[in-house]
Amino acid sequence: MKAFFSPRLHILVLAALLVAGCSKNSSNPAEDTDHAAITTILLQFKQAGVTRFEFGFDDPDGDGGNSPIRFDNIVLPRGQVYQVDVVLQNKVSGTVKDMTAVIRDAGRFHEFFFLPSGVAVDVVKNDRDMLGFPLGLQSTWTTPAVAGSGKMKVTLQHLLVKKAVNQPTDGHSDINVDFNIQIN
Repeated sequence: MKAFFSPRLHILVLAALLVAGCSKNSSNPAEDTDHAAITTILLQFKQAGVTRFEFGFDDPDGDGGNSPIRFDNIVLPRGQVYQVDVVLQNKVSGTVKDMTAVIRDAGRFHEFFFLPSGVAVDVVKNDRDMLGFPLGLQSTWTTPAVAGSGKMKVTLQHLLVKKAVNQPTDGHSDINVDFNIQIN
């Protein structure tokens, strides 16, 4: 009985299997989890390009273990507009690694959400990923005209599907911090 595959067909099938097995599908967000942990988030509030306030959360040993070494309350004057830059770092190894550029580069699978409760701070995301969807590393915060206090949840969601109209519960959190916020 004659073999079904010819030697030339064997080589083509083998080559196709090798190419398919060795290539990484970089459009698969589930594979886009190789960035290091984010242990520190800094919110830099600017007016006219000058940093007026910086508030942060810093837990250098990551989840579990020791308590955070920095967990600021956000305190802002009422009736003001700020340009806010988010700075992300990883300090797990004892050295500071800037994670902001890593998240910006992988922006098509990430989005920040700013969720106030108990206080009416308006947040508008100003930056976009390479596909034109909101990212949130840069935003505008407008404080209300009246004093008050509450919480501001800042969460960076790692999205499991390509971005569209996302919700803060889509995907999983790369960092999720509930800041106390006071408007004076």
